[in-house]
Amino acid sequence: MTSKRFDINSLEELVTYAVEHGRIAKEDKFRLNDSTNWEYVDKSAGEQWQTKDSDLSHLEWRLQRYPLDDSTLVQIRLDYPGLSVDEVKSRINQDRKDHQKLQPEQVRVTTWTLEEQTDYSKKYFYLSLELGQQLDQIWTHRPWYKGSSCMNRVGGLTILGMLKRLKKDAGLLDEINKRQVEAEAKQLVQARHNRTQTVAQKAQELIDIINHYPEYNEMDFTNMTVGLLAAMLEKK
Repeated sequence: MTSKRFDINSLEELVTYAVEHGRIAKEDKFRLNDSTNWEYVDKSAGEQWQTKDSDLSHLEWRLQRYPLDDSTLVQIRLDYPGLSVDEVKSRINQDRKDHQKLQPEQVRVTTWTLEEQTDYSKKYFYLSLELGQQLDQIWTHRPWYKGSSCMNRVGGLTILGMLKRLKKDAGLLDEINKRQVEAEAKQLVQARHNRTQTVAQKAQELIDIINHYPEYNEMDFTNMTVGLLAAMLEKK
């Protein structure tokens, strides 16, 4: 299964997508998902802190399991030059505690997505916080179980259905249908053009063959075709 990501940051952008992708907006159903995670305000500082924390944790583990292993001793010489294994053992726990105090600031970040309900190539729309909350308000919610205070979103909606519940669908279906008719008309014109080009190409190929066999030029079309086929077969 493959997936494709889109970023939609406002209702206006969702309306624009619906107009430009009418079939998807009318037919494809989506689920609304949200997830909340802690993220570092300064991502670079957070990554550096995590790397150091991971290194300390790994060294502490190696000192417990493999204190005299070559790789452990090399790491001690790099991180604690001049100290023995026992000295490092007595320090590393405190170093980890001190390092925890230096953890950069984190904030809770909620990510909202629309996930296409299909087992094949999925589309994911990553939404702004405001748009995700707006869609959550118009989605159907039910308790996880009877008597539960925890509510769960149920069912799927088309993009057109979402915009209808948000009362942002005025004239939208007409515009979608108009664009689809225009697109189909362009496709028909292009298809006719492609057929004309193919016929012209084949005609030129036939002319080139006739010119290559001048002895058939004065024959009628039927005999010429038979003669050409015979000559081509003889050349194989």
